[in-house]
Amino acid sequence: MDDLKPEEYAELHQMLDKEESLAARLAQAKLTFTQANDNVERFVARITKLCTTYCLTLDNKAQFCQRLRDLIDNSPKQDMLLLFTSVLSDKGLLFDQDRTSRTTEQDISCYLTMQEQMHLLDQELSDQSRYNTRFRQLQQQNKRYNTVFSVPPPESDVDFLFHKFLSFFPADSIQARNILLNNLTLLCSLVVNNADLLLIAPLFIYQVASRHTSRLCNTADFSCQYDKLWINKDYQIIKDNGKNFKHNMVLLDFYLELCDYYNQKPGVDIELCHYYFTELSNICEWYYTQCEYNETICLPVPLVVRIAHCNVDCFENSPDFGCSQEDFDTFFDSETASNRFKNKLKKYLTAYPSVIQQYIDILSGNPEKKRYLVYQILDNADLPNKYMTPAKLPLIYTVINMFLEAEINLQTETILLQIGKKLTNSVTI
Repeated sequence: MDDLKPEEYAELHQMLDKEESLAARLAQAKLTFTQANDNVERFVARITKLCTTYCLTLDNKAQFCQRLRDLIDNSPKQDMLLLFTSVLSDKGLLFDQDRTSRTTEQDISCYLTMQEQMHLLDQELSDQSRYNTRFRQLQQQNKRYNTVFSVPPPESDVDFLFHKFLSFFPADSIQARNILLNNLTLLCSLVVNNADLLLIAPLFIYQVASRHTSRLCNTADFSCQYDKLWINKDYQIIKDNGKNFKHNMVLLDFYLELCDYYNQKPGVDIELCHYYFTELSNICEWYYTQCEYNETICLPVPLVVRIAHCNVDCFENSPDFGCSQEDFDTFFDSETASNRFKNKLKKYLTAYPSVIQQYIDILSGNPEKKRYLVYQILDNADLPNKYMTPAKLPLIYTVINMFLEAEINLQTETILLQIGKKLTNSVTI
């Protein structure tokens, strides 16, 4: 031991840390090493058998997902659910083609991680499926709510909403405040005299306030088509012009404060409100993709975000075109040049979508075919001439290949989202 070099000490400690980590995970799962390995083998055998039954290949993740989408409508849902959660959770146990370099310890660790993620996905899909029927009923609701108010609204509710509304959406004039107070009294009366609105009170008030903010302050005897409240509305969540993100945060904070207030009231289902909130706009998606994580915010993770967080990658090994890392980094340091190049390439692939499918259909073990397809794209795409010098060709080939694979990964995420929505819409899990 005394003869070990510093770097060898570091490597040894890293190995020991990994062993301790796996041992701790096995203890937490109440499994011995042998039991865990047996579970891995049974799990892989089960997935492989399903793949044989449904003519799915574990050699090509993009093809796998395309085929799974085609199967989803006419196949046993439990089989489809298992395959769906498996492909989302896999980090090499199922789709890793270079099996010779993997250890039993790696497989067990990967399996334990997969089981945790699959359990989480199962639970989230189950919750979404459970709420979907109720959500569709809400969307189809065209009746007028009971406006014969036998029960007066609590003054504390009206007072809370009045001051909370003004703290987020200020109204300066006395007239506007008086109109607002009367309209909020009406909303509170609707809530306490309609059980189906009481169930989702914070969401109902949020929907009215966020979509009719000005009218609540300026229109006496407010009314609206309440069924229109349950139609999805998308906000700008990608580009921030200095106002978009601030407005989104105002909406999110306002909704959460309504939930905090109504959470203690009997007859209110906050979990149902959260699910509807996620479905009725992309504010929740914006929060999980653009904001710092806040453990006090317990909103459901939208399926589109959960899929993105799984980092689905259909490609283990890309063809090597001899591009140096320095050239690659320099190219993307120039945002204008790289964006112009990518826009040209995207225009070509949009015009010729079959090219992307050709790349997908090439098995991962055939890098020469992929390389030849990249050469063809460069020959046919109208790319800037300044990139056509021999010295820059390795860089350009690499960028084209990277862009192709990124587009295919995005398309695969879209396919997985389609599958997930069909699963939650068509089956009680």
